[in-house]
Amino acid sequence: MKTVLQASICSIVIHLIYTLTILIIDYIKTKNFTPDISNAYENLEMLQSEVAFGQIVSPVFSIITFIAITLVCWKIILTVKRGA
Repeated sequence: MKTVLQASICSIVIHLIYTLTILIIDYIKTKNFTPDISNAYENLEMLQSEVAFGQIVSPVFSIITFIAITLVCWKIILTVKRGA
């Protein structure tokens, strides 16, 4: 049971690192973006008034990836324990 808990914690950490990395990259891209105002007014359909950060992910997909990464981490932990 201890191994499954360790694998779950590892999966949570991997998911947090992935999510935070995406948010940080999107924030940096947004801060460094310089719009081309002179050409933007030629085509009014291209003008946007909203900005979105991150990504949209299905909750089912999140659960499936959490379980899959937990199983991979569990297998790695078992392999390391057997080798030691």
